[in-house]
Amino acid sequence: MKVLVAGLGSIGRRHLANVRRVLPDAEIVALSSRGQHVEGLDAASRVVTSLEAAIGCGLDAAIVATPAPLHVPMSAQLLRAGVDVLVEKPLSHTLDGVAELAELVRQTGRVLMVGYTLRFHPLVRRLKEEVSAGTIGRVLSARFEIGQHLPDWRPQIDFRESVTARPELGGGALLELSHEIDYAQWLLGPIAGVQAHLSQQADWGLDVEDCVDLIVEFERGPVGTIHLDLLQRVAQRSCKLIGTDGTLEWDLQSQSLRRYLAATRSWEVLANSAGMDRNQMYLDELSHFLNGIAARHDALDTLAGAMDTLRVIDAVRQSSEAGRCCIVAHDSRGRVAA
Repeated sequence: MKVLVAGLGSIGRRHLANVRRVLPDAEIVALSSRGQHVEGLDAASRVVTSLEAAIGCGLDAAIVATPAPLHVPMSAQLLRAGVDVLVEKPLSHTLDGVAELAELVRQTGRVLMVGYTLRFHPLVRRLKEEVSAGTIGRVLSARFEIGQHLPDWRPQIDFRESVTARPELGGGALLELSHEIDYAQWLLGPIAGVQAHLSQQADWGLDVEDCVDLIVEFERGPVGTIHLDLLQRVAQRSCKLIGTDGTLEWDLQSQSLRRYLAATRSWEVLANSAGMDRNQMYLDELSHFLNGIAARHDALDTLAGAMDTLRVIDAVRQSSEAGRCCIVAHDSRGRVAA
């Protein structure tokens, strides 16, 4: 099997190592636009400096881990060449060209999967099982939060030069931390409307938002909040779902998922992820992609989910700019509510 890994930042190098681990006999083509040698590149069979050269190798599959503005054009070129694609999140930085990309997937019959890795976290998957089974009754309210201090993310580089800090590369908290929007909709269905506030709170001199606060209403009825920031000195990621019959709480730092049931008036720890290797999510994601290639189908329908996430992001931007609630049009584009 011939597999391309395009983009050799930290996530690209992780994918490169994982492909070699899962497919030890694969011919791995690494795309480095600058032709630079980076740590971990020895796992590649060959290195090319253009997508055209990579396609000329006769690829079977590709992982696109470049900056977000390149995701759609690179994925489209690969699909037209008959290559199945795993593209990193977000699907893009705007909605431009996304509908056409989805149509291209339909026309070519290729698999295109979007890498929202939290769908492969064991406690998030258990959380979804609990919601689907109705163990806390009808979900009424939801709270999602993530925060981490940007300068601590990649201490080996100047954070001001990172993709996250650069708007032209799809940076900012809204896109970089869009996992929360994706898995919120995976758990509770599409977001119908959003009131948003994007802000710059840190004195870093960056041209991207470092704090995002959303009030959301889901089509199925629940209301909730989503908070994303690049600020917190103690990393935080959590979810709380309040239902008619109880509450579910997932906390990444305590590595636990617990449930309160009104019938028993007690909390129960349902699962914990202590000792979990974080890379296992990426390995499971890769295995899902390879299984999808074999089955000619992405069982998680991550493309549709990623498109819904981008529609919410579009509505968030409009809402923050207008200072009003914005309806999320899941069949076209968001529009400011009258």
